[in-house]
This record gives sequence, C-alpha cells and structure tokens, in this order.
Amino acid sequence: MKDSIWTTHAFNGNEYYLLDFDHPQIEKDIIGEMDSGVEVYYDRRWGLTQEFCGFVHEVPELFKDKDIFVAGAGIGAEAVVVGNLAKKLYINDLAPVALDYCARQLLQNGISNFEKIEGSYGEIGIPDVDLTVACFCVYNSPTMKAMKSLIEKCKCPILIVNDPLPAFVRLLKAVKRARRPVVSEERFPCYLFE
Repeated sequence: MKDSIWTTHAFNGNEYYLLDFDHPQIEKDIIGEMDSGVEVYYDRRWGLTQEFCGFVHEVPELFKDKDIFVAGAGIGAEAVVVGNLAKKLYINDLAPVALDYCARQLLQNGISNFEKIEGSYGEIGIPDVDLTVACFCVYNSPTMKAMKSLIEKCKCPILIVNDPLPAFVRLLKAVKRARRPVVSEERFPCYLFE
C-alpha cells in the first residue's frame, strides 16, 4: 500500500502537492461517492488541465490578487494553481467528497484563503468575485445546461477551458454573451466571456 496520498506536479516550473488518485484511500472515497448516487464525473487529470495550469503561470496577471470562483472544481489541479495567485478563492462542486479533497489540496499547498460552496454551479448563487474559472466542466447535456445558466447569471468575466466535446460546442453556439479566445484555439480551447 502506498503511504502518502500526495504527489508533486510541476506546471511551468512551479511545484504543487496534488492528491494521488491511485492511492487506495482516495480511490475508495471517490468510488464510494459515485456509488452513493451523487451524479459526478471524476477525471484522471486530463491533458487539458495540465495545459491550463501551465498557462496560468504564463499570464499570472489574469488571476493575481483577485477574488475567484472555481466552478466544478472537483479535485482539480486548477483550483490549487489559481488559488496560489488569488486574493480569495471560492471552490465549488456538486460532490462533497471532491470538495473536501479539493480543500485538503489547497491547505497542503499553504492556501487557506478559500470557501467551499457545494452544489450545481448552474443552480447556486455566485459570490461577488472578479473572475469565474471553469476547467473541463462541460461534457454532457446536463453540464452544458448548468454552464449556460452560470454564464447567464454571472456578472463577472468567466474563463472557460474545455475540450471541444459536442456539449461544449453546443454551449458556444447557444450562448450570446461576448467572448474571445485567450490563447490560440489550436493550442487549447480557452475563452473569456466578458
């Protein structure tokens, strides 16, 4: 059995402690939550998340000293990397276990200026923040509808990074809010809804 639940990951030369999804306890907790009926989807750190975390360090001015809401944070690395720069961080997820593990990752990295907000990002109230970030949150029709709702009600800029899955492509066509790519679309899909 592995002793530590932590692994280290570097993004653009910056190291972070992240949970080891293959650790038996982490895996047990995640599977237990899914088996309990919580409709969630756990990732294995998609390449897109890695790209985005590196990108955050290329343009820290987008995140530095801002109050930031991370929609659908899960146990994602993006909350840790963004949280390292933010003045205040609000992490959100539908899954209580994921939200607790996200909080543990933040604390393990010396980040304590955060609040947890449980629930669907399409249904909860959004805190008064400078920026909302969503990384790979749109992967099926329910998540597309939730993100459309978030975009419609959120008054601050929203930075969305997502693989071009059919649900995400439909979202881009359905939403009328002005947006622009933040990096070349060939690099990865990353849009700022203004």
